[in-house]
Amino acid sequence: MKCKRLLVALVSAFAILGLGQPLIGHADAAADADLASAKASMPQGLPIEQYFNVPSFNNATMTNSADVTPLNSNNTQAVQLTNDVGQLGTIWAKKDDFYFDLNQKQKASMWMYFGNGAVGKMGDGMAFVIQNQGANATSVDKDGNPRGQETMGVWGFPDDVSNYYPTLVGAQAIQKSWALEFDTFPNTSSSVTVDQAKAATSFDLGTGNQNTSGNDAVITGKQHIAAAYPAATGQGATYYRKLTKYDSVTYFTKMNHNGPIANSGSWLTNGAWHHLTVQYTPPTTSGGKGDVVYTINDKDPNTGEATTSDVQQSNHYELDPTTVDDGTGHAYWGFTGSTGAYAENNLVVFEQIPGLVDADASTSIHNQADNSAVTNGQIIMGGSRLRLDYNLTYNSGRSEWQPKAKISMPSGFVPKSGVVTYANGTTQTIDLASAQSAQELNFALSEALDNKNKTADITIYGRQDNPTSSTATISGTTSKFVGTYGVATADMVPYTVYKATTQFRIGWLAGESYDSIMTEPNQDVTVKGQFKLSGSPITSGGFTLQGSLNGLPIDDMTIDPSSVSGNTTSGYTGTFSYTVPAAKLQHGKNELLLHLLSYDGYTTDDLISDITVSGPLAFGNVDDNVSYTADLTGSHMLVPRDGPWQINVDDQRGTGSSWQLTAQMSAPLQASNLPATTMNLVYKSSADATPVVLGSSTEVVAKRTTTSDDDSFNATSQWSDDSGLLLDVSSGAVAGTYTGTIQWGLENAPG
Repeated sequence: MKCKRLLVALVSAFAILGLGQPLIGHADAAADADLASAKASMPQGLPIEQYFNVPSFNNATMTNSADVTPLNSNNTQAVQLTNDVGQLGTIWAKKDDFYFDLNQKQKASMWMYFGNGAVGKMGDGMAFVIQNQGANATSVDKDGNPRGQETMGVWGFPDDVSNYYPTLVGAQAIQKSWALEFDTFPNTSSSVTVDQAKAATSFDLGTGNQNTSGNDAVITGKQHIAAAYPAATGQGATYYRKLTKYDSVTYFTKMNHNGPIANSGSWLTNGAWHHLTVQYTPPTTSGGKGDVVYTINDKDPNTGEATTSDVQQSNHYELDPTTVDDGTGHAYWGFTGSTGAYAENNLVVFEQIPGLVDADASTSIHNQADNSAVTNGQIIMGGSRLRLDYNLTYNSGRSEWQPKAKISMPSGFVPKSGVVTYANGTTQTIDLASAQSAQELNFALSEALDNKNKTADITIYGRQDNPTSSTATISGTTSKFVGTYGVATADMVPYTVYKATTQFRIGWLAGESYDSIMTEPNQDVTVKGQFKLSGSPITSGGFTLQGSLNGLPIDDMTIDPSSVSGNTTSGYTGTFSYTVPAAKLQHGKNELLLHLLSYDGYTTDDLISDITVSGPLAFGNVDDNVSYTADLTGSHMLVPRDGPWQINVDDQRGTGSSWQLTAQMSAPLQASNLPATTMNLVYKSSADATPVVLGSSTEVVAKRTTTSDDDSFNATSQWSDDSGLLLDVSSGAVAGTYTGTIQWGLENAPG
């Protein structure tokens, strides 16, 4: 976080700004390109303009460089503190609505960018600050002017090198504050010259720190993260003075660094986004201390996936809330940052704002065959039925959270259905047709999560496609759940798929088919078939028949071992016979899905058999011929039917049963005297409805729920002269006799 001195050879390119301020230049083209790159690679975050105020400095020579970037295509904004040399940026959340609650657990989740450059050639860095000095808080010099440099806009500015004490430095810091610094400009010298002392670049210099943790050895010469109270004096003071070795009147200031994280090289200014999670736990006893845990690099900037413990780094600080509390238990929070002779692009993207929403997301994948979890790198077979589970948990907050799901499904996974189950008992069916785009599902949660409705469980059922080669490695995926007040991510484990070679069909003999079956009521239905399974790593000749009837699971059936032949080398062949009890069949169409599962998890495709039960729901008297008559006027007309139609539906299934009458035409009405001339029938559900042309697609033209156990009803009695099936006569219609065929259909469906 230090200010920098430039070589004398560069003096002609810079201007001196005053005491303690080094020579200042301008950001170059590389810095501009780096800023463009940072914005282009900005991770998913929140729109944040509503949360923050950017204060104005009452100083003619220093303006606040902080800003909020415009919304990008992902509806994300960043706080941009600095992007040039000689800057000071501060930005504070609006305390009335977006305060830091010192009495409650708080979580902040964010991405930070520190530029791209070598150690010693970058700006000073940033600081995450909790404070109660006010909405315009910043570091100042002894004359009350805002100062940046090594203060980062939050620490005290040591500008009196001949007669000062640590209390004077602390008085020039942000008062009633705690800060977590991200120092990108460490000093590399172990001695201090008079010029260095005057330039205020001494906070990290040398060894011999007065604190008891011995942190000087950890941070010296390294980019680092550390915490302290910027205004603390007296016992436990943040600053202390040392005489330079060049004279007896010039002092330099050192700062105590607590809870440090440090690494060699430009590990912060490496041109990458760094994820940071800050978690605050308040004191558990009156007068006690809370704890702030901060973890850096806990997510991969390229994928958003959680990193392993050897990549992320964490430390903590025991925070005394009375140090920053103004008596309300609430505090301002925000960021400060500064640069000196070297530019630095300092940006922050937020995933979760402290106090508003603290939410987590997790995910797992299960093999439906035995409900076992698929673990990292596990081998499964092509065709396996899988279940993707996503859990969203609202831990705490002052605002509700109703995110949009951006689920990244594993490669080759084909979803079949999905449902969201909320803690309050509400369920939401996922419309895959509208939600799916390639391997992504995008949909909004229908219920908000809050302190009462705390969880949402998203379940996606589907099947893993066979790979084109013998094996395929399926990479892990990261799904995002993005709401107005928070973003949560969940990582799916990678796994391996072995190619399955299967044959599975209904029917044993040539011409024997069970794809579509008609049956009478109260009759059991038997479906027969044969199968062949081969391919590594199948090792078992034991098989189970599984499936569903009308969406409900059927009982598993063990395949008779005597009907199976073969081995692991040549594969296994066998036959099956499955009987559907009549009591489980509903009137009309039933869908039976079957698949085969080996004892070691090898599975086949689904077979579909449509079983139609006829009988008590049927057509009664239906007029064979109907007609329309009209005198042509040269204007468009919708012509009503000639008298009543008789289309009776007989339903003996009992009171409350429902049906739908459908109609379709394979071709328009054709003029007998003019073969190329046609006319259409249209359907209107009411007199005011828009006409729908009756064509090859079925159109529901009547529906009913029965009122007796033996119900006979003329479906056309629901129509009027201005509704039902009408003849569409255009203004240019030609006189003649037109004929056509209407195909009626009857469906067991809701009325």
